[in-house]
Order: sequence, then C-alpha cells, then structure tokens
Amino acid sequence: YTTQHGLSDNRVTCFYKDVHGYVWIGTKNGLNRFDGHTFKIYKPSKGNAISNEVINDITGDQEGNIWVATMNGLNKLDFATGLWRTWMPDANNPKSFLTNNLVWDVEIDSTGRLWIAADVFAFTSFNPATEEFIQYDWPKFVKTINGKLTPKGYHSIYKFIHKNQDTCWLGTNKGLVMLNTKTRDFTFIGGGYNDQLTDMLYDAEKKTVFIATHKGSIWQYDENT
Repeated sequence: YTTQHGLSDNRVTCFYKDVHGYVWIGTKNGLNRFDGHTFKIYKPSKGNAISNEVINDITGDQEGNIWVATMNGLNKLDFATGLWRTWMPDANNPKSFLTNNLVWDVEIDSTGRLWIAADVFAFTSFNPATEEFIQYDWPKFVKTINGKLTPKGYHSIYKFIHKNQDTCWLGTNKGLVMLNTKTRDFTFIGGGYNDQLTDMLYDAEKKTVFIATHKGSIWQYDENT
C-alpha cells in the first residue's frame, strides 16, 4: 500500500491493531486508520485534531481509545466521542504533566496504565482514570553513566518493553537499560552503538532482547548469558 492507494505518506513509522480490528498506521505525514479497504487520515487542522503529523508510535486501550506519540505532543482519540485530546508540558506544574512535547514511544500495560518515553526527560507512567503522572528520573541516572559507561552527550529513551509488571527494558540511543518500576532503580546493561532506534523486541521464552538501530544494525542481549 502506498499513497496511490490512499495512504497519507509512504514513510511508514509504526503499526497498531485495535480491539475493533482497525489497523492504525503511523507515517511521517499523518496517522492512518485502515479498515481493510480504505484509509481514514488524521492530520493537524483547525478545531479538534491531532497535534502533529509525524507519528512515532501508537497504542490503544480496552475501550478502543487510541493513544499516539508524535513529534509534538501526546494525543488520545476518544472512541466514544471521536474527539482528540492533547497533552503538552506545563512549566507551572511540571510534576503533573508531560515532561517533553517530543514523545518517542507509548504502551498500555495490563492494568490500563499508559507508559511514555519522552525525549531526554523523565520516563513516565500515566493513569488515565485519575490523570496522575508518575515520573522516573532518567536525567539523574544519565549523569551516572554519561562519559563513564556511555559516550558523553545526548541520552534518550527511544523504545521500551515491559519484561514483567515491575521491570521495563529501555532501548536508548546509547545502549540497553533496565528499570525496576517498584524501586525506581535504573541499571545500564550494555551498548556499543550511538544511534536512534527503529524497533525493539523481547522474546520472553528465550529471555532475549533485540534492538534495531536507524543505521541498520541489530543488537541482541541474552539474559541467560
């Protein structure tokens, strides 16, 4: 499928299949909903709309709501109303809002909590029911590895996957990190690259993490060895 078939852009970034069977396709120029026949496109516009056209990731909840990470804002498309809502940083209340407008990755866990990787700043979880944000101090941890275990400079979480309810694998631009969400402790596992990530997978049965970088390399971490 290309723009000739109705897709908003040929530069595809991510996919998500929701509870109703729709396939959501993120691109560099618009969000697409595909019903198997036609594409419905969402782009920024006047009035109620998604906040940015560059889509970094998509997830959804059991109610059918769609959550979208973009280059400028976290967005939610309400299934019942068809309306968009956007979260942005709030300098007057930083602990209760999104830490950065650039959102790389989002995921809904088994409890319905949304997890958010926003560029450079704190790794965050969000409870949609209470609208409570919980922040994990990524910048503080970076100070302990910057120039010691990793090259100096920019450190960002691009991708993440839950290993279990209390543990997250964090795919960063300079290596793999483990986060214990109960203790809030970050642990640098290893790296050897300095690049943006395009994808990340965890094989729970074989206890293996796979990381794909923008430049085309694949890195594998084996927990057993």
